[in-house]
Amino acid sequence: MPSQLELLSFDSVSTSERRAIFWGFLWRQLLICLAAIVAGNIVSLLVGFFIWAFGRALGYDESAISLASKIASVLLSVPIALLLYWQLLAWLFHSTFGPFRLCLVRAELLDASSMRPNSTAESDARKSGARGSP
Repeated sequence: MPSQLELLSFDSVSTSERRAIFWGFLWRQLLICLAAIVAGNIVSLLVGFFIWAFGRALGYDESAISLASKIASVLLSVPIALLLYWQLLAWLFHSTFGPFRLCLVRAELLDASSMRPNSTAESDARKSGARGSP
């Protein structure tokens, strides 16, 4: 591992690298979203069936059973969504996006001058709008 890491911003990398980063985030988020939909539907189906079966056996009317089923489904779907979001964050930090990886840096370890991403003369000129030599 290098002793000095280069801080980059999204704007300081090439367009192809930005696409790789975008795609790396997008497909993982879509997959987690799909997993949340599937898991939520399975849990809702199972919970709804059990509540309906017990509600019918105990003689409750359909509207009470339906309301209890909806409430239970929501209460169980929220932890599932939070768990999958946690998994997404862990996955993103263990993944590579083109030639890049995400890493966390403690804010107190960085001073104001080192927070400037990619502080080379070329990126400074790009930010100020100046054009370099062809």
